[in-house]
Amino acid sequence: GKDGKGGPVKKYQDKIVFFGQLPYTATEDQIRRFIDRKGIEGYTVRILTDKTTKKSRGMAFVEFKRDRDAEEALKLDYSLFLGRRIRVERTAVGGGKNARRDGRNSRAKKTQEEERLTHVRTLLDEAFARQTRRRARASDPDRAAMAQDPGLHPSRRPVQVAPWSESGPKPVFMGRDDCDADVEKFVKSLP
Repeated sequence: GKDGKGGPVKKYQDKIVFFGQLPYTATEDQIRRFIDRKGIEGYTVRILTDKTTKKSRGMAFVEFKRDRDAEEALKLDYSLFLGRRIRVERTAVGGGKNARRDGRNSRAKKTQEEERLTHVRTLLDEAFARQTRRRARASDPDRAAMAQDPGLHPSRRPVQVAPWSESGPKPVFMGRDDCDADVEKFVKSLP
């Protein structure tokens, strides 16, 4: 559907209202007394809690039996509750856990994993190509002589490292200039 301005119409769950910015110490009884001041009856309060600590997250959903009670509760938006300005808003349709949403999430997760794997393969291919170029430079006699130069500070000398391939133990000389920011970035990105 459209809202008359060309945009999609937001669907709301008419009888469920979100209460946000609540003090973490707020109890269900305190919320009930706050709502009761509006003369509203027949509703349920569900305070959202952290799964591990079981402490309040400062939010609650209140489900009303009648639409007009929900409308009346919306007038509490930005009112003072236990010393805090709270938010009271309609709840949009589509939240919670259901099979359709779980299916979308699993597809998105699979796509993200495939993209990450492709990125890692690209980084490894680039690192292998650089290592191949380094091996080619290692065969340079001037570079090998530099490793033996007593006049060169040890931190500036190329160091011999084992090659990455299984083709045989050829000496590979790597200097500080051979350090690779991409490989460092790849290692830091690993979980």
